[in-house]
Amino acid sequence: MATVCLDIRRTYKYRLYRCDKRDQALHQQCNVAGMIWNHALALQRRYYRRFGGFIGQARLKAHIARLRMRTQRYAYWKGLGSQAVQDVLERLDAAYQRFFEGQGQRPRFKKVKRYKSFTLKQSTGWKLIRYNLNQSKPNGSFKRSRGEIEIGGERYKFVQHRPLAGQVKTVTIKHDALGRFWVCLSVVEKVAVPERADLSDIGGFDFGLRTFLTDHTGRAWMHPLFLRDVLSQVRNLNRSLSRKCEGSHNRERSRRVLARAHSRVADKRRDFHFKLAHALCDEYDVLVFEDLHIEAMKRL
Repeated sequence: MATVCLDIRRTYKYRLYRCDKRDQALHQQCNVAGMIWNHALALQRRYYRRFGGFIGQARLKAHIARLRMRTQRYAYWKGLGSQAVQDVLERLDAAYQRFFEGQGQRPRFKKVKRYKSFTLKQSTGWKLIRYNLNQSKPNGSFKRSRGEIEIGGERYKFVQHRPLAGQVKTVTIKHDALGRFWVCLSVVEKVAVPERADLSDIGGFDFGLRTFLTDHTGRAWMHPLFLRDVLSQVRNLNRSLSRKCEGSHNRERSRRVLARAHSRVADKRRDFHFKLAHALCDEYDVLVFEDLHIEAMKRL
């Protein structure tokens, strides 16, 4: 059977090993990205109030570049790579374009410590030093290894739990509420698919509020409700957090415990979604889903 090669975009997410000194450097870069977001957003709002217009992406990038290179006040912005700075401004511009099209709210200011990620484009600012390619064993298994990536002159090790394939296009560094850092490698892979695939087995699915998913035969999948199982624990942790003094070490410790509880619920929910999607893809050739606005239905 003839096959066709398609280019697909896929992201590989690996967890970085803990290192207080290097983690502090990544935190500072995330903070700079948050400051640039808030500064550019303030410029957009001030420009709209005075002139009733919108600053273009190219003009805004040139202005931020001048502030980074020619002023002493914003010289610390050089701690974040130029490609990452441009990506922050592109995110802001994309958010405004969605707002103009009526698909979202107006971009808002963000707390600097809660700005979660920055992206390095092309091949500047990062370099993969050690990693395993897509060379799995005949039985499909893969031995976990330790990869290494260089960002801004510093080397970071990550847990490579699955092989990496394709050509890396962008590298994104993210952190969560627990302070863990993740490296997300966006790659372009070539996938061979049959030119004439069998599409005879089609499944129709409907999302619901009482049931998670229902197919065309009436078979239903219920909501796992992982949060309900630990709701009493989460309430106690919230009470404990509210009693701690603002800015104290005990409050930070309680915040991490609460974040870990929510992280476990999110991991269970994500695991359920992926396993169900994998089973449905193995069972059907074509999956058809009803297009509904679930969030709007919840409000009713």
